[in-house]
Amino acid sequence: MTTYGKVWGETWPIFISDTVEVHGFRVKAGWQCSRHKHNHKANLFAVLSGKLLIHAWKNDYDLVDTTELGPGQITTVSATEKHRFEAAEDVLGVEVYWVKLTGNDIERDDVGGEAKEGESDGD
Repeated sequence: MTTYGKVWGETWPIFISDTVEVHGFRVKAGWQCSRHKHNHKANLFAVLSGKLLIHAWKNDYDLVDTTELGPGQITTVSATEKHRFEAAEDVLGVEVYWVKLTGNDIERDDVGGEAKEGESDGD
């Protein structure tokens, strides 16, 4: 297992695919990550031990929503939502990222319909 040091603690990959990532993390009490957002990835934070604060800046308002998590609790942050986490106590947790797929993911060249003889795109 490869562990990556961060100014606030450490993280390590557990599972990574094209659409989902799972990472373990430790955060030292009194430390926080940068305020940031992900353009396409949503986040789920799960706390195994300690107390973690998740600060989320709501996209439509100039408000900060803070969620306090203890052992066994989870919360999510939407893609494009600015956020940061802060450890009120030493934290051991799991973070899950997933790509948010949209329902309108198709670009049509035509409207389709009944195929007519001689109008095929193929040979």
